Amino acid sequence: MNNLCCFIIGQNELALCVTKKRLKAAYVITGDLLHDLRSLVFQHPFFFVFQAGDEPSTAFLRQVVAWGKATKQGVAIKKAGEAFWPYLFPTAEIRKLLSSHPRSKIHWALPFEYLRGYDLYYRSTTLTTWRLEDKLCPPVNYFSQPGWRRRREEESYLLPLLARPLHNFTNKQRPFFSVVIAVYNDGQYLPWALRSLLAQTSRDFEVIIVNDGSTDDTSELLAQLKQYCWCKVIENKDNLGKAACLNQALKQAQGAWLIELDADDWLAPDALSNLAGVVHKNADVDFIYGSHHKWQERYNNELVYLGPSLTKKISCSLLHEEAPVIAPRLYSIPMLRRLRGWIVDDPWQGRLFEDLNMLMRCSLKQTLYIEQVLYHRRLRRLSFSQQQSNKFVAWREYAKFLVKF
Repeated sequence: MNNLCCFIIGQNELALCVTKKRLKAAYVITGDLLHDLRSLVFQHPFFFVFQAGDEPSTAFLRQVVAWGKATKQGVAIKKAGEAFWPYLFPTAEIRKLLSSHPRSKIHWALPFEYLRGYDLYYRSTTLTTWRLEDKLCPPVNYFSQPGWRRRREEESYLLPLLARPLHNFTNKQRPFFSVVIAVYNDGQYLPWALRSLLAQTSRDFEVIIVNDGSTDDTSELLAQLKQYCWCKVIENKDNLGKAACLNQALKQAQGAWLIELDADDWLAPDALSNLAGVVHKNADVDFIYGSHHKWQERYNNELVYLGPSLTKKISCSLLHEEAPVIAPRLYSIPMLRRLRGWIVDDPWQGRLFEDLNMLMRCSLKQTLYIEQVLYHRRLRRLSFSQQQSNKFVAWREYAKFLVKF
């Protein structure tokens, strides 16, 4: 088995012991797989990757060793006519891939490290052809999958995004959408949000990022973006609050419509294309909104898919009584400017409830609900809004004077 090695993502002694008995070359990756692939010097022409809790079967190991002897190509499993899982990676081609692609965090960001195998496969198809197999023995014994994991849903919503090529692009005309991200100390989440934008099927947009006085590595990350014409970066020396950031972005927005994207959320790859189609069919609408997928963040930053959050038709009374989270939110920029943007002179200076304040005002305009679920929302235990939820009663009193019910 000298022609093959494997990478085990995450520490698991049982999986490591079982694997090493059958395969001498096994490496445990407890951090970043990309870093280890770049730094480890190994002579094996092929490798495969699996989760620490997943034990490769003996029959599978024999099969991939046979593939390694019979072909110089990588081998993927074909399901429904498409490559389903890249089981055998050609080392030389992956090295070419890693040397030719940008090393920025944005281009390699993932919400789950186990998706790295898929990511490498989709990217490497631009460099090499893969051999697709439609018959395979059971590859892995999933003996330690946690009960909360919903792998099928994770892959169905995330793989289409990974399969999309990431393009740098130039808008020669005014963009249709202005995507606005207000960020404060969200450097660990922002790359995945930006990758979801680079993977959009539509290119008719600009990105405006307002860094609201972050003290983490956000500024370092954003420095890499200033070279791209599709992205504008606004740096605030002090923390001004989200409403102020959105108003800063609104002043610079070139698009006809503004969509908010939180730094820890992401869009489906066809989100902007679908929204553009809706706008063109509904010329008299001022505000468009829909439902979103919910992902709960656990204590170790792992995400648990909870399912879709189905939004009701909004009204002043609904917003006042229930304060539902509405995402996505797509605003007509002329309407926003008539409203003079987001409120910053409320009791919270626009740092809390800025979305509800704007939604209350938008609910009096021409609104439209769309059925497609195009937005993915991360639910964080320690988010600022979660920590300030006890102030909602005070906001309800304030909201009575904001609009007339």
